[in-house]
Amino acid sequence: MVHDSDRLSDLLSRRKFLSMSGTVGAVALAGCSSSGDDGDDGSTDNVDGGGDESADTDDTGGSDDADDGNDDSGNDASLSVWYSIGGDKGDLVATLAEEYGEETEGVALSSSHEGSYGETFDATLRGIRNNDPPALAHLNAVHTVPTYNSGSFQPIQSIIDDVNPDDYIGAALDYYRVGEDNQFMALPFNASSPVLMYNKDAFEEAGLDPEGEEYEPTFQEFRNVCEAIVDDAGFDSGATWGNITWFVENWFALQNQPFVNNENGRAEAPTEVNLDSDAAERFYTWWMDLYDDDLYQLSDSWGDARQAFVNQDAAMLIDSSSNIVAQRQAAEEAGYEMGLLEVPSSEETWAGALIGGGAMFVPRGIDDQTARAAGEFAKWVASPEQQARWHQGTGYYPVHKDSIEILEDDGWFEEQDGMRLAMDQLLDSEDTPATRGALIEDHGQVRDLLSNGADRMFDGEDVSSVLSDVKSDVDELLARSA
Repeated sequence: MVHDSDRLSDLLSRRKFLSMSGTVGAVALAGCSSSGDDGDDGSTDNVDGGGDESADTDDTGGSDDADDGNDDSGNDASLSVWYSIGGDKGDLVATLAEEYGEETEGVALSSSHEGSYGETFDATLRGIRNNDPPALAHLNAVHTVPTYNSGSFQPIQSIIDDVNPDDYIGAALDYYRVGEDNQFMALPFNASSPVLMYNKDAFEEAGLDPEGEEYEPTFQEFRNVCEAIVDDAGFDSGATWGNITWFVENWFALQNQPFVNNENGRAEAPTEVNLDSDAAERFYTWWMDLYDDDLYQLSDSWGDARQAFVNQDAAMLIDSSSNIVAQRQAAEEAGYEMGLLEVPSSEETWAGALIGGGAMFVPRGIDDQTARAAGEFAKWVASPEQQARWHQGTGYYPVHKDSIEILEDDGWFEEQDGMRLAMDQLLDSEDTPATRGALIEDHGQVRDLLSNGADRMFDGEDVSSVLSDVKSDVDELLARSA
């Protein structure tokens, strides 16, 4: 894989997106809690595309007391921002909101952590029904189709028409483009992709040099490394990652295989999932073989996998890039050094990483002044300076191109081992339907079906038979919502 930061200018050629007609009522969507696998970003684990992750959905997000009213107070716009990230990352979101409110004349801003992406989505729909929505809702990338189809959200591009799409990383912005007019439904805020973290001390003990020229990020090489870790470094397992379908979708993208038909749901609503593809058979067989040979430690969730890596039960962890900063600190506290590598793919192809994370959506039902003020705040948190700061504090990729220049000038990538390599997995991705990610109405339910299917494989059922069963179930679901 060639890493070339100059390719940034080539990453905004994506112009083929979902074209759908018709809407469904917000009431009908209220029970559809499609939280994101980080995709940070799908399943009930709530994600990097993603992504963003269940470990960040606690209620310690440092939220301000929310003022849900959006009426004008004098000449002020009263903004309530509901966000979906807790913990230290949530603290930073709340800090950004507080700073913006203090420095921006004519804006009274409050923020509130509403729980996971799915919980925030449901809370926003309830607010819309009750004529009391927030001005901005921070939702997952997989909520793009439901927000569009509901008719209850307004495309943010119609509010902030002075935004130049060329200023943003294409993979981050383009996920949110929908409809015949190809407007972006939301402005991205936190972008991520899967990354491979590894225990440098364990690799040295096993005589491995993963940063050497001979190392190739392939399925077979990854297995070889796992075997060396177990045989020569005394680890129980070579690697772990959660049974998170966002990762599975990433392995489709890496192999340049769309996850669903109709150009990954971007030409029209998808009707089939591509679980009968060679890419699906290849990946699942590789995964289950690792498990059967005690080279992969099964982890049900983000937190279980991260803990296994910290406890040094496994020497490698596939995780969201949004967790790089926190996981590196945890590794240091555990007494070892963490490095970053490329996520492995098949020997046949490496097409690129899958985006995860979330964006700022604007509900309908707020007045024009409030909507414009909400758009300005969304622009501010996506600005170069704030995105550079957000990246340094979390590991989420900056969505604004100029942020990368700021980080380079500050020497950030020289100081942070492997951080630029992780970002290049996204920047160097080919522009194909597979790497753009799937647009699906019931994305969370689809991901749950795949996660349950993987559990059946771990219990010993045949890979091909399970894939056939799950494909039938997913296709039936897609047909109902097409």
